Amino acid sequence: MISACGGGGGGSTPTDPSAVFSLFPSGYFSNGYSEGYTLTGTDTAGGKYTGSYSIQTQEQSTFRGQPAIPLAALLQLNNTASGAFLSVKSTRFYSTNTSIPEYLGFTNTTFGTTTVSATTNPFPSTAKIGSFGSIGTYTNSAGYTDVATWKLEDGGNGKAKLVILETTSDQVGKLTSTSEEIYTINVNGKRLSVTFRLFDVASGTTINLSGNKN
Repeated sequence: MISACGGGGGGSTPTDPSAVFSLFPSGYFSNGYSEGYTLTGTDTAGGKYTGSYSIQTQEQSTFRGQPAIPLAALLQLNNTASGAFLSVKSTRFYSTNTSIPEYLGFTNTTFGTTTVSATTNPFPSTAKIGSFGSIGTYTNSAGYTDVATWKLEDGGNGKAKLVILETTSDQVGKLTSTSEEIYTINVNGKRLSVTFRLFDVASGTTINLSGNKN
């Protein structure tokens, strides 16, 4: 999951902590749903980025022998400082019980990896600011393990931030990367913007990306 921030920025009013937020927007798990973002960002090595991120829900299929709802994701980045271009295609699979959906795993077309084992936990349908939980632990076909969690933070001015954090370790348990996928949402779960923070241990580089929903 390229699945991910703190409270509201300067000048904002803290969101009512008793407000109940839907964690996913209406129709998110229905075939044909889509959302897209135009991204800009930088990295700690001097890179500057433009790009896009999109998700599209597809027709129900199966994944690892069980019914599943696939969501195709595409991240495209152009490093305007170096001229490098990156395109990452993946498909995320969720359970068909969309009132308490579970993230079952993924296939990554770009890197040729697929989740081969997983221990998952359901998302609640709604949550209040300060709520958090485990999404699951996933091992892919290259032997790497992802541990994913979620939390809901104050987004200010009646909004919240749904933060999805993933840590990835190699075959011997050594940390290789972390990623945060952060959506600013309203109480109905509608996504307004996204922020990514991607850290690569080997290079020591962090990429920071953000953009509003198109």
